[in-house]
Amino acid sequence: MVIPGFGATDKDTAVLRLLIRRQGHEVQGWGLGRHLQPSQDVFEALSQRVATLHGQSGRPVTLVGWSLGGLLARHLASANPDAVRQLITMGTGSRFRSFDRTNISQFADRFIPGWAQGAYVGLFDDIERGQLPVPITSIYTRSDGVSRWELCLEVEGKCRENIEVWGRHIGLPVNRAVILAVLDRLAQLDDTWEPFCPPALLASWYPPPTWWDDEMASQVEMSLHHSRSGSQA
Repeated sequence: MVIPGFGATDKDTAVLRLLIRRQGHEVQGWGLGRHLQPSQDVFEALSQRVATLHGQSGRPVTLVGWSLGGLLARHLASANPDAVRQLITMGTGSRFRSFDRTNISQFADRFIPGWAQGAYVGLFDDIERGQLPVPITSIYTRSDGVSRWELCLEVEGKCRENIEVWGRHIGLPVNRAVILAVLDRLAQLDDTWEPFCPPALLASWYPPPTWWDDEMASQVEMSLHHSRSGSQA
């Protein structure tokens, strides 16, 4: 199931879903119109869809989430680990906290009821959730333009990885490097998982991996803390 980002609809992920289908996979959009107002009702509706898809196929569901859709997908995976095969996010701040700001925060403050007042803190304050119980692939770009790329990084480990691509946030669902990575992840058998390795002839589609471990995580957290403290002052 592919979940669109803020302000987007299933039409914006149609190309990605078409290519996934051409690879022989069953694929669904989120089916809830334009993604404008995240809420507990939206989460519950998606949870029911995941449970239904899992029950109909007899197999766990892979969730592909773009931006805000990735945050929803993370929450779904945490709440329904037995029904979720793996999670793939695109331009999603997996280290997101309620006071982190992006280039669309002012828009959200103005147009999403309750956003500025913290109405969605419980749903999307992801930093304290701990390691996801399912395999996770975070696809990001340092030239994103919307999401802060540092917040998109998973601490790499078993069944956790980061894939950097060239491009911008708005084009991630049609980015050829993103599509190749998504199809590669989907091609794995249910009971196996290996880190992504691009074909040698297409290696230039992917920048050198960002070095990331617990020490760097601490440094980034400290940098983000100073950044927030400065902005609040």
